[in-house]
Amino acid sequence: MCKNIQIDDDVHWNSLSQSKRIRSALREMIMEQGADYFVTAVFNRETFFGGARNSLKDWHARIDRCLLGRRWQRKPACERTFFWAFPEHPDSNLHYHLMVKLSDPAKRMEFEAIADTCWQGIVGSGDMKLEYLQTALDLARTVNYSTKDQWRSDLNQNYIISSMFLSEKESKTEAASNASE
Repeated sequence: MCKNIQIDDDVHWNSLSQSKRIRSALREMIMEQGADYFVTAVFNRETFFGGARNSLKDWHARIDRCLLGRRWQRKPACERTFFWAFPEHPDSNLHYHLMVKLSDPAKRMEFEAIADTCWQGIVGSGDMKLEYLQTALDLARTVNYSTKDQWRSDLNQNYIISSMFLSEKESKTEAASNASE
């Protein structure tokens, strides 16, 4: 079953207790969905949230192009790479921690071989660290680490879910597909 995860853009993070509840809900969703990799995407240059978002969008497209082929955009979301990305240290060295789920676990070695190369093709000064998540304990540890600062309004308003990059047409198709299941 394809599941298109979207978070309502109108969610307001106006209190610390509300932020903690939402952070807890994010953790639960990621744990339920699972992830194959904990990835740190570093820019090693001055970067702002908008530019970082565009870089991650480009990286996502390159990864799917390499793993899924030339017509990757025609694939449903459940057949594409999926990730959650959480920002850290925007005042000194903005970088993102990603929880990445591959659509096909058999593509693991290929992903490991191309992830950093795709990133450096977009962010020449950047680098990427990958950690394969072998156990549920690995997943829990990295989810907790990735979301630890999501109580901060500047960070919790700038996390990214790769399904945000679906075009409007793709989102409607995906929603219709989910409704019929």
